[in-house]
Amino acid sequence: MATTVSMASADVYLEDMTVERSLHCKYVSSPRRLSLELKDLLGAGQYKVEMRHNVYNIRAAKDFDVTRLMSRCQYRPKSTPLGEISTNI
Repeated sequence: MATTVSMASADVYLEDMTVERSLHCKYVSSPRRLSLELKDLLGAGQYKVEMRHNVYNIRAAKDFDVTRLMSRCQYRPKSTPLGEISTNI
């Protein structure tokens, strides 16, 4: 019996997810952020993620750039950017 990930437009079988990438958790600000970015890059239901030993193992139906994913998932501080100094003292 094949495992499927259902979508509104098509079914993607786990066996069709032939692209495998790994990403260490230190490059991901949160699991939710990773999920949102994968959904944006690949589409809903087009990937499967497992975490083992602090590494996210990602299987997808199509190729993607893990470096781009990493840069989109990193921590982004909400403080004032460098070079901008408040004059209201």
